[in-house]
Amino acid sequence: MADAPTLLTGGTGYLGRWILRALRGQGRAVRLLARDPAACGDLAGPGVEVVRGDVTDRGSLDAACRGAEEARAAPFVFVSSIFALGPTDGITGDETLPVSAGREFSTEYERTKTLAEIEARELHGRGHPIVTVYPGILFGPGALRQANLVGTLLTEAAAGRLRGLPGGGDRRWCFTFVEDAAAGVAAALAKGKPGDRFVLGG
Repeated sequence: MADAPTLLTGGTGYLGRWILRALRGQGRAVRLLARDPAACGDLAGPGVEVVRGDVTDRGSLDAACRGAEEARAAPFVFVSSIFALGPTDGITGDETLPVSAGREFSTEYERTKTLAEIEARELHGRGHPIVTVYPGILFGPGALRQANLVGTLLTEAAAGRLRGLPGGGDRRWCFTFVEDAAAGVAAALAKGKPGDRFVLGG
């Protein structure tokens, strides 16, 4: 089982495509879970196996895990977000910040990321080998998707369509170059220990 593939979910997304490159750069075989494998022609290739599945379908996840590293209790890298850690209100936040489902949320994204973070911490408490990473707001080359927020904002500004951002202009954001975030995920898989948490950003 030394050549067991690493299962990657979300690999068709903006960050996921870079994670796939980073894992292949480590020489890892990758099993990529995709709802529509036929649409993944640009991702398939030597060392990459694309399988049909959906993270909301337990049966397809079970099938994708068979023979993969995760099935042997290898570390599971959970890609969260700095938004799960919440606003820092003037302090410098880090991986040790507590999370609470009862706090006030600004967006649905923030709420669901926080609930997923709580679930991951509970799973770790029950013995699951989870390593968590928190990418900042992503920027870099690639498709202009919602996940590539900075690229989208710059494109909108260049076209004279920059939308206003609510607030007093004093909010600080944590940014992460997308290739660096992907390298951080790959490093967490290679070197992280269960329970480790890493903010991937400045």
